[in-house]
Amino acid sequence: LLSRGLGDVYKRQDDDTVGRFSQTTGIAVPQTYSERYSFLTGEKRREWLQWRADQITTLVRSLRGKLNAVSPELELTLNLPHDKDLFEKRGIDLEALRQIPGVQLALFRTPTAYRHDFHWGKPESTSREELYNPDPELWKSWLTDGGINKVFSFNTYFEMLSLIHISEP
Repeated sequence: LLSRGLGDVYKRQDDDTVGRFSQTTGIAVPQTYSERYSFLTGEKRREWLQWRADQITTLVRSLRGKLNAVSPELELTLNLPHDKDLFEKRGIDLEALRQIPGVQLALFRTPTAYRHDFHWGKPESTSREELYNPDPELWKSWLTDGGINKVFSFNTYFEMLSLIHISEP
């Protein structure tokens, strides 16, 4: 939900989401999508990012509360990308999420995604393997009692379709 569902800050600028942003913040947002995009990723980027982060934190806090009402022992683990710019790219306030009791943060990785990217002409990235050679500054936010609590690995499936010509006998 948090990493895939909301996407980066350039997505989810639909009428409903932007309407809630305007109602909450009092900031009037242009109606056309091109003006809206420029406004929310330019002039009002900070406000947009903070509002998104607040919405995500509120959602997670609410989910934790619902789990507590059923059974406080139930885990709530958030799978988040290994990225030092979660706030800037996705409007996720990692520190605010860490402060919610009973919420665990877990890294996710997609070790086969580079093949998909490569197929579509994107440059090969080392980001898929950085979990094996961590940057101490980047990892500080993920440590729990001196270690990483959880890592989830998701393989990315895709097919390369090509035309096969079959000769008639």
